[in-house]
Amino acid sequence: AAAAAAKAAAAAAALEAASRAPPTVPDHLLPNSERTPLPLYHQVKDVAAALWHKPRVPVPCQLLLEEYSWQSVVPGPTRKRLRTVMASGATLEVPRGKHLLRVTAAAEYLHQLTFYVEPPCDPEEYAFRASELSQVLPMDEDAGATVANFDGEVVGPPPPGTSAALLRYNIRASEPTTLAATLSISNEQVRAMTRFSLVDNESGREVVAPSGRLVNVQLAPHDKGYTLLAVATALPRAAGAAPHAAPPGEEGAGGGTWFMQLITSAPLASAQDTSVARSQVLEGAYKPNKACVLSRHLLTPISPLQVGLVASTEPPLPFKLSLHQAPTGGEVVWGTEYPAIASAPAPQGSALLPNLVLGPGKYLVHMELVPSECPEGWQLDPVTGEISADGQPVLSGSGAGQQGEGHSAHSSRQVRWKLVCLPSVDDKVCPVTEDQSQQKYFRGLQDAWGAAGVPQLGGAAPGGKGAAPPKPPPPAKGGAPAAGGARAVAAAQLLERVLAEMAAEHAGE
Repeated sequence: AAAAAAKAAAAAAALEAASRAPPTVPDHLLPNSERTPLPLYHQVKDVAAALWHKPRVPVPCQLLLEEYSWQSVVPGPTRKRLRTVMASGATLEVPRGKHLLRVTAAAEYLHQLTFYVEPPCDPEEYAFRASELSQVLPMDEDAGATVANFDGEVVGPPPPGTSAALLRYNIRASEPTTLAATLSISNEQVRAMTRFSLVDNESGREVVAPSGRLVNVQLAPHDKGYTLLAVATALPRAAGAAPHAAPPGEEGAGGGTWFMQLITSAPLASAQDTSVARSQVLEGAYKPNKACVLSRHLLTPISPLQVGLVASTEPPLPFKLSLHQAPTGGEVVWGTEYPAIASAPAPQGSALLPNLVLGPGKYLVHMELVPSECPEGWQLDPVTGEISADGQPVLSGSGAGQQGEGHSAHSSRQVRWKLVCLPSVDDKVCPVTEDQSQQKYFRGLQDAWGAAGVPQLGGAAPGGKGAAPPKPPPPAKGGAPAAGGARAVAAAQLLERVLAEMAAEHAGE
């Protein structure tokens, strides 16, 4: 009877475990309007990085032995593969001739490799050398290549919704050169969210390296050179989602190391580290305006620098990120078009300007929504710039009180933007400030209309807050309406609404 009861209890427990609902995984929309596989590939990597958690079971040591050619686009054929948690060995027979084999050991633990050669022949007839690739490859006359190694530390994955630069190196070739570059990152979570690319500083062309491997890239000799850049971007945390908890005993395992290897057909003229001094994260909410501008910020460096810009919106809406040359001696004027230095479209809600080489001066970083590409339910009003659904505005009301109601009733439809600056100098050398040209523009309109005697709502007079409203102008002869008429009153009401919304937003901040 006791055994039968135990079996019944075990069966009941198994049934309960089977009926338990699996953990929910948030749905991810992966748009691919450009119909190219590379953006979709990087989006899938971002999703994998967001859902990844470090396994609790130790990963066995893995050793891979493959034929190697540094100019090959695809990996060479695998000759041996070992997998063990203690020790293992294997025998490899190769035919007579020259062979270049690469042994890669990826392990969570320290490891040691020992090679035995049989038979022990005369070195003039048979030669075997086991060493680092940087020492073996230059000895091969057929390969004719040089190897340069770089390494550094990984602080850890960036916070959700932000980006961090792992490395940035400026390289320059003195003659036409073929380049192969590989980037290895020990932290799997950071590796899954890292974008490794090569930027031509003269043309601005960017070559993205899938899986951290660049092969057969031709470098031309010019003064501006090239930049190798690795940027890790973490997806924003879903609304209401709790922070990911690390497995027990691994709460502090967030760092790691990175290793970059450059193989070139000729020695590089220079390879200079220009790492990011300090990342600056700027964020805010979209304030409806006719120009559909998300944000405007000013960069005012006092010395030459390199900077990368990463921008995104939540939810992901199509926008354009651009950098403009602003007048150094004068003020930035709202509505004025300035010469564009670089721009990047963001059809999936994220944009990257990987490497911008700037001199001292003033620059305007501009983020602007693209109304014609916004999905259904997120269309922009052509007059006010408000996001509307079925023709009804959902982001803001007509006044301060109504604005609060609109935000509370439609908080899930609020559009937020984020801009990450990755400069090579400190923020004291290159301060980033918010552009106040829009506020100055509306303040100038208010002063001009006040000087013209246009009445304002709420009892406010042009002379100051709380002052008595001016007397309305006497009617014209013959019963004609006063100067300005209903058009001036409507304009004053619109201005008052904009000022009330701006005041409420600043008070909320």
